Amino acid sequence: MQLTTNQNFTLLIFFTLFIAACSAAKVIEPKECVHSGVYYDLNGDTISNQEYCINLINNGYGSSYIIKDSVYYSKLIPNFGESGRIKDRRLLQSKLEQKLKRKLSDDQPLVILFYPGLDPCNDHINRDPNKLSRPDKLFRRDIRRKLKIDPIFVANSRAKKIYPDQISDPDRIIENLFFKEHYPCSSFVVIAPDGSFESKFGEYSIDYLFKSTMNLMANNKDNM
Repeated sequence: MQLTTNQNFTLLIFFTLFIAACSAAKVIEPKECVHSGVYYDLNGDTISNQEYCINLINNGYGSSYIIKDSVYYSKLIPNFGESGRIKDRRLLQSKLEQKLKRKLSDDQPLVILFYPGLDPCNDHINRDPNKLSRPDKLFRRDIRRKLKIDPIFVANSRAKKIYPDQISDPDRIIENLFFKEHYPCSSFVVIAPDGSFESKFGEYSIDYLFKSTMNLMANNKDNM
């Protein structure tokens, strides 16, 4: 049986729409979905892995971890970061300077990249505390080029350091001020000279870090 031109055209449209629908339906699960463990919703009630992943993908929630006896306890969180103002940036800066053994500028923002410890999102990272890998060097170079600032790499005080230029959180001040839960991969916080800050919980891009820093500094100038 031969198809007419109109029938061929109809079939072409059908298959085009079918392929497009299949492509749209293909969902790449976030890294937080691929590990086994115990899952909780926003209220702390236990939910299934499927419910947890649906909320991460469709509802835009973030997640935090607690690791106990090699079991991952994962909880949904409603937002991906915070903004506000700390009372004493000078105290925070002083503690960082003691750990870094160098002076930090009072007029520049503190750009802190916080490593929470090992989790399924960051377990692929080359963990050599004595040597930077090529991707790590490029990452630092790109940050310095964009921000004109040396970032401060801080590790959770209970975690093993994974970079030679990383310091342990002094007196857990970064954790207590900004990252009270274990957010996957790593997080950042930018703190302006006046103490105003913006943080991001979990995985981020350099562009996101750059935009957050620029926005924060612009607002800081407006309020001076």
